[in-house]
Amino acid sequence: MKNVILIFILMISVMQVNAQMADYYLKKGNEKYKAKEYEEARKKYVHAAENDGKSPLVSYNFGNALYQQKNYNGASEKFEAAANNSTDKSTKAKAFYNLGNANLKAKKNDMAIKYYKESLKLNPTDAEAKYNLSYALRKKKQSEQEKPKDDKKNQKQNNKPKEDKNKEKQQPKSGDDEVKKLLDALKNEEEKVHKRLRNNNGEPQKQKGGKEW
Repeated sequence: MKNVILIFILMISVMQVNAQMADYYLKKGNEKYKAKEYEEARKKYVHAAENDGKSPLVSYNFGNALYQQKNYNGASEKFEAAANNSTDKSTKAKAFYNLGNANLKAKKNDMAIKYYKESLKLNPTDAEAKYNLSYALRKKKQSEQEKPKDDKKNQKQNNKPKEDKNKEKQQPKSGDDEVKKLLDALKNEEEKVHKRLRNNNGEPQKQKGGKEW
């Protein structure tokens, strides 16, 4: 019985030490991030994650450092971990928002749209998320409209005879109706926040920055 109690006490002590070390490296990482030393910040967050790999705060700030280094796939993994492990509604909303931005940067418009929607479910008043959602929807629609042009260009470059079926007009995609409805629903809201939020010549709003814990 004494051995069981001793083991239990040791486990508690190790957990406490790990939590303290994670907090230490998290704060050091935040300092480096503030100084825009993103590689140094990343290294500190690696150590923090080694001591508390399930901490949503560590994952969130780790993701921001990777995002600043244009490692969008790595950032997405960290933001997703932060969203999944967090019980705080605000943190989850911001993690989903940043997930949307990382996927948008990676030109994964469908995934970006998905995560902006998840963010807005948790925080329906987030004007930046609404704006970026409408931006992602426009980018998706633009990409779908450009695809037939690319197909036509490829046909001209190919000198081989084509069958008649290849000359048929491309039918509208089923997703176009949904995109149109979403764009119409967001149009009024976008006009309200357009002047306040739109900057950098129509670029989406930046990710939400590191947390101070």
